[in-house]
Amino acid sequence: MTLLKIECLKLRRARLWLPLLILPLLSVLYGSINYAGNQGILKKEWLSLWTQVYLFYGSFFFPCMIGIVCAYIWYGEHKHNNIKLLLTSAYSLRQMIWAKMLVAFTLVMLSQVYFLGLYSLSGFFFHFKMAYPLELLGWNLIATLFSIALVAIQSYLSLVIKSFAPPVALSMLVGLGGFILTAQNIIPELGNVLASSKLALLMNQMNTAHVSLPFDMWLRFVLYSALIVMLSVHLQKRHLKGQMK
Repeated sequence: MTLLKIECLKLRRARLWLPLLILPLLSVLYGSINYAGNQGILKKEWLSLWTQVYLFYGSFFFPCMIGIVCAYIWYGEHKHNNIKLLLTSAYSLRQMIWAKMLVAFTLVMLSQVYFLGLYSLSGFFFHFKMAYPLELLGWNLIATLFSIALVAIQSYLSLVIKSFAPPVALSMLVGLGGFILTAQNIIPELGNVLASSKLALLMNQMNTAHVSLPFDMWLRFVLYSALIVMLSVHLQKRHLKGQMK
């Protein structure tokens, strides 16, 4: 049995589906109600609806969901004192870390698909005349791919902090920090560190779904994300090695 299958089996009785279902639903419901009450101002149909449903979701709810998923995945090991047992398995530390991160990332991706489905249903309810913004959905999926950096950060925090609630609370601070770094203009380069936060802000400022970013910005996104992931994996390995002593 592969590590990924083992990690999935550990979550079969989990109640992770609750936040993964409720947070996107609340975001779309709130944003749709707000859009319905301000259609005289918000006249760009699909794009305007997007700014309402994604404003808080992309910057706060989404990072919080990542924190919940990662915290739950590691909390099971802490709660039953399974860390020592985990370290005696035949798998390497790197394999164990990546298995947990990939399971968390897969759940995050599924929640994003669900969110996009809710957004689409809401838009069809309003009977928009504007064509469906497929490119906007593509931007969202790209932002989700870059959220692997947030998953890596939260995986480390959830490993070193044995309680469930603190890593979740820290995920909100990480989301807020990413938003502040992206919004500030004092040191513009810092806005590229968390690509998912940068893209979330850009998507909320779009006047059209047809947007392009310069190659050097994409390169920065990839490099910073890769550095964050590698650093997180290294720190998690070091922490687990300390548990073996």
